Amino acid sequence: MGHWLQAFISDLQDRSLWLWGAAVLTALALVLLLLRSEQPVTSRDAEELRGPDKPDGFVINATYRSFDSEGRLSARISSPRGEQFDDDKRVTMESPRGLLLEKDSRAPWHLAAERGEYYLNAERLTLNSNVRIRHETRERGEALLKTERLVVDNRKRIVHTDAPVTIINESSLTRTTGMKGWIDERVLELESQVDGYYYSR
Repeated sequence: MGHWLQAFISDLQDRSLWLWGAAVLTALALVLLLLRSEQPVTSRDAEELRGPDKPDGFVINATYRSFDSEGRLSARISSPRGEQFDDDKRVTMESPRGLLLEKDSRAPWHLAAERGEYYLNAERLTLNSNVRIRHETRERGEALLKTERLVVDNRKRIVHTDAPVTIINESSLTRTTGMKGWIDERVLELESQVDGYYYSR
């Protein structure tokens, strides 16, 4: 009977050691997991999780505004839906709409397109597909510019494209390939293959 009891106690001790070892290993694993979870997730970690082409967030009914050195509104861009990429401070936009205001006259330039890409830090907007700019002044009336791609650089206050462009106003229709425009000066530089038609009133 004493031999059996001694074997039973020895077996219990072996099991206790094994259970203690398992418990210690489990506790160490939990501590390591907790320490790892407290480390901040870097933008690279986030990119690996979501993939390089996936946005960091979505923006619904977004409006972005820029102001001149005197605190006056110089540009406003809005979109019903945007995808935001934090690494390069970029927003891709569906159906973007924009307003540019001339510095002195405050005359508006209205922008519209099917897609857009806005770089927040650079204040640069690239419009794509069915791009329209409507500009109206008291002296010249209304003019409409149509193209498939246009870059709006609000810092430099210029618009430019290397795509074909059509410009329509009350008395003329002009086609060109490539164009550069200075917003505040109301100057357009037509680059190549310029073709114009003028109407008599």
